[in-house]
Parts: sequence; C-alpha cells; structure tokens
Amino acid sequence: MKTFSARNFRSWLWGGLLFCLAPVGVSHAATVAIDSLLISSASLTIAIDGDGSRTYSSAVAPPVQITMGEYQDPIVELIGGRYSARIYSTGAFGMPAPSGSVDTVAGTINVDFSSLRASATTPYGLFDIALWPIINPPSGGSYDPETGAYVLTWSNPYSIEGTITSGTATVTLSGTATVVPVPAALWLLGSGLLGLAGIARRRRALVA
Repeated sequence: MKTFSARNFRSWLWGGLLFCLAPVGVSHAATVAIDSLLISSASLTIAIDGDGSRTYSSAVAPPVQITMGEYQDPIVELIGGRYSARIYSTGAFGMPAPSGSVDTVAGTINVDFSSLRASATTPYGLFDIALWPIINPPSGGSYDPETGAYVLTWSNPYSIEGTITSGTATVTLSGTATVVPVPAALWLLGSGLLGLAGIARRRRALVA
C-alpha cells in the first residue's frame, strides 16, 4: 500500500481550500452589474389629472447609451417645432449616478436612475422634472441573458411646480444591456473542481 506523502497532503490541502473558497465567489453569480444600457425604443405616457392621457412612443436611432457610474448631460436631446427636451443625469440633487444589475437566472433587471431628469421647453414655459420615482422601485423589468435584451417600465406621480398640473408619467425603455465581465470567481470555482478531481484520483491511488 502507498504511504500518504507530504505531496499528497499538499494536494488535499490546496484542493480543499479552493473548494471552500469557490462557492463564496459564485453564491451571487446570477446577479451581474450592468456596464451600460443601450436604449433603442422609448415611450412616455403622461396622465394628466382630469384631462386624460397622452402617449409618445418612438424608436431611438441611433440607440442612446446610458453609462453606469457616470453623470451625463445630455443623455439625449429631442427637438421638434416649439417643443424641445433634454434628458440628463445629475448629482445636483444628491442622487447617485445611474447603476444597475441583471439577474441571469430570474431574467430580471434592476436599475437606479434616480438622477435622471428631463428639461423641457414649451410654449408654456421651461419645466425641469425628475424622471425616476424617489420612493418606489421600477414596476417591472425583464432581461434576456441570451441576447442582452431588456424592457424596463416605471410610473412616477408628478406635479409641475408653480402650476396646478399633476398626474402620472409612465416610462418604458427597451434595448440591450452590456454587463460587466463575470469576475474571476468563476475561474476559482473551476480550479476548485480541478483540485477535487485531483484529490479523488490520489485517493483512488492510495486505496490501490
């Protein structure tokens, strides 16, 4: 029978260590941070209290990109006739820069766009309003890990300062998400599995 050598012991030790560490790195591997979002279509439904609702929907070409972790001004500018609007993100109101993550198992997307605002020039004046609810999370967000496609929808009660206008704004964005590369924890898991395989081979050799 073969003896249990120092080399065998080191193999066991390293394999066991890798096995113990690997699950720590991948226990949340389904949740991956978003690097940027490309918006290829958008719609806005404005429900005005006592005056019905209006929906504005359009393809966005070329797609608009929101880079996570950065403030952008502008993100996009819309100009048409007597109306113009600028969508931007800012830290002027104490909100964090855009961030988000996707769950590749559940197929969901979650983002923090609390710093997004819209500045609009109309015949009635200049309005600057938050585009993201301060209290409630988005009402729905789906993500396809195979294609990177997402659909994100949220509703935000609003009131325009200095006027009696109030209601609810519902925003729907769709496009593709680029995620941050999966961390090296997955490589660690692979190393751990290889270590366990080595342990199994050596155990069989010792028994023989």
